[in-house]
Amino acid sequence: LLLSLIVPLESKLRMVDSAADLETEQAGGEDDEEADEGDDDDAEGATELKADDLLEADPEDAEADGDEDEEDGDNENEDGDDGDDDDGDENGGKQEGAEEDQEDDADAGADGDDAGGETVKKQRGKPKDPDAPKKPQNAYSQFTQSERPKLLERRPELKSDLGALGKALAELWAQVPQEQKDTMQREYDRLKEIYDTEFAKYKITDKYKTFQKLFTEWTNGREMKKLLKKQKANAPNKPHSGYMTFAATARAKLSGKGLSMGDMGKEVAQMWAALGAQKQQEYNEAAKKAKVTYEAEMLVYKRSEQFQKSVDEQAALELKQGLQMLKFDNADKAPKRPPAPFQLYAAEKGNKGTMAQLSKIFKELPDDQQQKYVTEKEKLQESFKTELAAFLASPMGRKMQRQQDALRQRVGVRAARRKFLVDAPGRPVSAAALYADSGSGSEPWAKLSSDEKKKWEEKREKLNVEYKQKLEEFKTSAAYKKFENAVQKLQGKAKGKAKPKAGAKAKANKAASAKPATMPQKPQSANKLFVKEMTGKIKGGLAAFAKAWQDLGAEGQKPYLEKAKAAEEQYKTEMAAWAKSADGKKHEKAVASDKKKAKEKSAKNKYLAGANAPKAPDKPKGAQQIFAEAKRSELSQGDAKLGVRELNRKAAELWSALDAAGRKTYEDQAKEQVAIYEKALAAYKATPAYKKYEKAAGLNKKAKKEKGQRGTKRGAGKSSGAGSAKKGKIADEDDIDDILPTDSDSDMMGSDDSDDFDFD
Repeated sequence: LLLSLIVPLESKLRMVDSAADLETEQAGGEDDEEADEGDDDDAEGATELKADDLLEADPEDAEADGDEDEEDGDNENEDGDDGDDDDGDENGGKQEGAEEDQEDDADAGADGDDAGGETVKKQRGKPKDPDAPKKPQNAYSQFTQSERPKLLERRPELKSDLGALGKALAELWAQVPQEQKDTMQREYDRLKEIYDTEFAKYKITDKYKTFQKLFTEWTNGREMKKLLKKQKANAPNKPHSGYMTFAATARAKLSGKGLSMGDMGKEVAQMWAALGAQKQQEYNEAAKKAKVTYEAEMLVYKRSEQFQKSVDEQAALELKQGLQMLKFDNADKAPKRPPAPFQLYAAEKGNKGTMAQLSKIFKELPDDQQQKYVTEKEKLQESFKTELAAFLASPMGRKMQRQQDALRQRVGVRAARRKFLVDAPGRPVSAAALYADSGSGSEPWAKLSSDEKKKWEEKREKLNVEYKQKLEEFKTSAAYKKFENAVQKLQGKAKGKAKPKAGAKAKANKAASAKPATMPQKPQSANKLFVKEMTGKIKGGLAAFAKAWQDLGAEGQKPYLEKAKAAEEQYKTEMAAWAKSADGKKHEKAVASDKKKAKEKSAKNKYLAGANAPKAPDKPKGAQQIFAEAKRSELSQGDAKLGVRELNRKAAELWSALDAAGRKTYEDQAKEQVAIYEKALAAYKATPAYKKYEKAAGLNKKAKKEKGQRGTKRGAGKSSGAGSAKKGKIADEDDIDDILPTDSDSDMMGSDDSDDFDFD
């Protein structure tokens, strides 16, 4: 049941690149170069977030907060398999492991789904790779495989007690002579050596990679399930349904009959059916009363710090797993990080063992032998950095970064909704759903008279007015302010005047203005040249290197300083030439674009955010949107179970079928809304706060400049004034400062991504 709350990873990781799609639609009339630049600017990929929209939006994913839906029935394991792995434990396996395997089998489901009259059986337990070489069973597993049927025949009660079954098998194994165990072990070792060779070949195939992704999805689901199970201990216990309450009592009565789990489930179902409608109703009524109490307790729990901590834990795990699956999707496209020096050594010598064992062997080598592999790693690392920069600047790399940003945003918004919108009012259901829930009539909604439908529609409209009033009241609450701040932080618009941490600007601009692969690499400082040369020879970390550098004195430091100076001069020459190339100009334009966006964002956060800031008017609805809203109520009358997306799809089909005359009414309404919007927008832009925003963002300078350029074209032509500046040239000193290279990490000259320090 807990797994049913976890949205499958494949649906979690649907990356709807809406920003890129919108950009493609808008770039139709632009040339290829401008379209490419637009793609760079859109590297963040996270959509524009508005707290108001998110407050009223229906969440796509189920909330895994322990508030599960009603149990579906007696979903139990049918065959009582004890879940022994091939590498079973000689002690019979821990009881906890046996219980976990039983739990996995039960979670996978034994009932299946009905499709066209046929039962589709779900996969149970840990997934198996059908294409992998078959792993030989160890001695203990071979023994249990042959002894299990005999033991169950002698003691049928063990079929429903996997822990006791494992212990009984372990006791039998302890009675096997050691000589027989040694013979079985030698045969296993021989077969295992053959298997290891075959499996090493299989690991480089695409089938292995495909299965690894599937297996990771399973382990992720298991990890999430364990977290939810741990958190559930702090939440109110959800009462069972009427059937499950009855089933618990019935199982206790049947426990001594030696029935398998599947047979016991069938027996319980038959006993429930034999109760009759009246007795069943008594169980169901008791369950409903318990549910009312539970919901009140759950509301209190959702307001607690414990619940908020649980939400944060779930979001962190969901994000970690989502990013992990994105790595799987891009594993063949992104460059591979080079191995560590000890891994290079192990590969060359053919050493095997755990990472800790291999690292220990490497550290025992003399320093000069270690240095060989350290140097090789540094060369590979430099190549990796170049390849990574090229990948991140490529369309595929930008897409991956957009996907990562979208995932972070989606997970963050869902967590913020669950933490801060606990007391938000719920939107009323449709008129058709109100009628269906009332139970006041046996006629379907579609067959009701117009007057009867109107009565329910008026009731729904009244509820909607009340809902909007409550919603406005909720927007003044502290919880909503927290939600609004959380959304702004996800968008990069956190309120307050706190200065960002060092490096935050570099991280924000890294995606859009990533250094091209053709850009000259910034040379290392004298300090770093010294550290590189002495790595492996000096022990004790940075403090030891700093002392050694100071001990060199001016004469000892001189060779490193001269080498660094020569490299810096060569770098400046190469950089000047590169800045004139196509890549250099494009990068310069990207950097300027980043600065412009950052300036506008900062100004908007300062003057147009907060409770006292003027509110921008809502954009007018298009003719099709007005039509769709008018048709939703009508469409839901035929089927009250239709979701928002399905209603929108049907409304879009109806709109496509309309002729020009049919659309005119809605197009006229849209024009009226546009006129109202433009008037409100003009008033909004005339406010003092917006004027300050324009000035701080440099928008008024841009407008004056364009006006001056247009006036020059109509006027003197060859005037030497500012208005005669060529397109793209900037005469204002402030604007020149905005595009000149700076010492920041996003400047034209670039920066060294590796860790830097200065002993002096």
